Amino acid sequence: MAAAEVSPAALFRATPWRTFRWYLGQRHYSGTYWSATEGGHVIYESRLELANLVLADFDPTVHHIAAQPFRLSATVDNQERRHIPDYLWDSDDGPVVVDVVRTEG
Repeated sequence: MAAAEVSPAALFRATPWRTFRWYLGQRHYSGTYWSATEGGHVIYESRLELANLVLADFDPTVHHIAAQPFRLSATVDNQERRHIPDYLWDSDDGPVVVDVVRTEG
């Protein structure tokens, strides 16, 4: 389905595209965070995602938080590329797609 055909309200009602992975000895830190904004749990897959989630939860301009909200697909150089953003926030300024990326130092 084309992005223009999907309403933000439908994305906020949807379940996460994928759930977090957990296994003994994993290198990342995933879990659930109880969000006052959502009145329920929101998943995260790293400490950096958790930090952004907590900031969004305390931001009075953020009204909804959706984790793993949708999958983007595009064809680049004849190869299909797919990506699932970390969060979608509904804010006073409208929907915001959040992709948490660690900078290499």
